Amino acid sequence: MKSNKVWGAVALVTSIGQDQFVVIHQHWCAYPEEAKPKSEPNGTEEERQPTPESKLSPVYSLDVQSEAVWGVTGLENGTINLVTIRHEEGRCHHVFQKHSGPVSVLRITPDEIGMISGAWDKTVLKEWDLNTGSIVREYTTHNSQISSVAFQPKFVAPFPLPTRRENEDDDHIEVDRKDGGFTSAQRDDNKDKEDKDEDMNEKGEGAEAKENSKADDDEEMGDVKNATVNEAAGAFDDGRESNIILTTSIDGNAFVWDRRVPNGVARKLGLPERTPPWCLSACWSADGTKIYAGRRNGTVDEWDFASQKHIRSFRMPANSGPVSYVTSMPNGKHIICASTDNIRMWNTSVDTSFTIFAGDEGLATKPSKLSSVIPFSILPGHHGGIISQILIDPTCHYMITTSGNRGWDGGSTNACLFYEITPIG
Repeated sequence: MKSNKVWGAVALVTSIGQDQFVVIHQHWCAYPEEAKPKSEPNGTEEERQPTPESKLSPVYSLDVQSEAVWGVTGLENGTINLVTIRHEEGRCHHVFQKHSGPVSVLRITPDEIGMISGAWDKTVLKEWDLNTGSIVREYTTHNSQISSVAFQPKFVAPFPLPTRRENEDDDHIEVDRKDGGFTSAQRDDNKDKEDKDEDMNEKGEGAEAKENSKADDDEEMGDVKNATVNEAAGAFDDGRESNIILTTSIDGNAFVWDRRVPNGVARKLGLPERTPPWCLSACWSADGTKIYAGRRNGTVDEWDFASQKHIRSFRMPANSGPVSYVTSMPNGKHIICASTDNIRMWNTSVDTSFTIFAGDEGLATKPSKLSSVIPFSILPGHHGGIISQILIDPTCHYMITTSGNRGWDGGSTNACLFYEITPIG
């Protein structure tokens, strides 16, 4: 029996003062059947035949290919559907059936030829080959329901910037040694050496010109060959490290895996002192050197990836509720923390009274000098619900947030909000 209502969307754009976000509140409402857009007058619209697939089941997780051509959805009944998005929208092309519980997390691998899935069957994370539909590897360290999976971003070292001394001339710039530069004396010695070598190099420039011309031709041909090989191999780079994976489970455990190590043991990030065993979300910093994990006691733990040591925790204001989702901003300075009361943009470069440092023995300590500034800005929109997903596009122009408990305890506002991110001038 057909429904007499059609679901539509109404968008309301509001500005948030001096903050750097513009919020689009998305409200879903029902319209009468008469308001539904009709097909073209020529009547050429054809009705698509239903595609045979698994039994209808609620979606607990999903991930989308980089160009939105296809995606994968994890269902409550333990199956994973591979569907097309841009063409033949929503048509199921393959069903993966190995999990015995709701599929709570899905992540397409950076090369987009595989995916990682986690479910409520507690002990198993599965890595799939999307070309064959088979399981490549299983990760069996977790003892509880899988809550998040994230690939490590690729680290990009910052370029050393010159620093000017107060007593130096305008055209004399001193480069700091700790940034990999040279002192003034070293630079003068190098200049004298370069002047001596310059006379020797001028004699060989004529002969080198011919060799360089040939080398350039060979290099150009090599680039063409390499491009052909990479294209044939389906090479794709989306800025993520394809081998290092961060996974968390609802019992608070967080593990770091290296896919290059067959049957390797995962590195565990232990719980800080007086932290309840609970974690719904964890993420990497923009440069991949730190890990952030949201906790039930309203804190976000910061870990150093290289040493696997707990550095500090960011404490939300009182009565904020559990941190259900955390993600990092591409600028490497802010993280987005979602609590029951609000979503906050947190400045991690400032230590304030909301910062708790880990002591030598793992106990929480507070530094003697703290900044009095508020390290976060509130992003209005959600209030009183669990945040199930926060997505920030790679160019940092848009952010999308959704509310839902993903089958766990907690309320939901059943809202999906779109934010436009604009830099502060």
